[in-house]
Amino acid sequence: DIMIKYSLDSFKEKYGDDVSIVLKEQLNSTPLTAEQLNDALECYKASYGAYKSQITIAEGYEITYTYIIGGSKSSEEISETACFVKPENDCWKMLPVTAETLKGFNNAQSLLDQQ
Repeated sequence: DIMIKYSLDSFKEKYGDDVSIVLKEQLNSTPLTAEQLNDALECYKASYGAYKSQITIAEGYEITYTYIIGGSKSSEEISETACFVKPENDCWKMLPVTAETLKGFNNAQSLLDQQ
């Protein structure tokens, strides 16, 4: 809750009141490989606090997209790349990392498992 409040306050400071975020366009979409899906699972568990859960991720993509964020004071167009995964029996989830950086999450989890 504190992070959300901080984000909203910083958005209002930069963009003004009535801040909105609108997806402009999807620029690129690349399916994740089997290895990247395994790495994405560890990232998902870390991001959503699901370390002890039995979860499978069968589908995922690295997507580059453009969005517009703005309010009463200013606006800007931003391009980002992130991974989107579909956990079994759940809705699509965004992982705010690229496919290349997914590897680090699996390595970090391996170190934690050894302790």
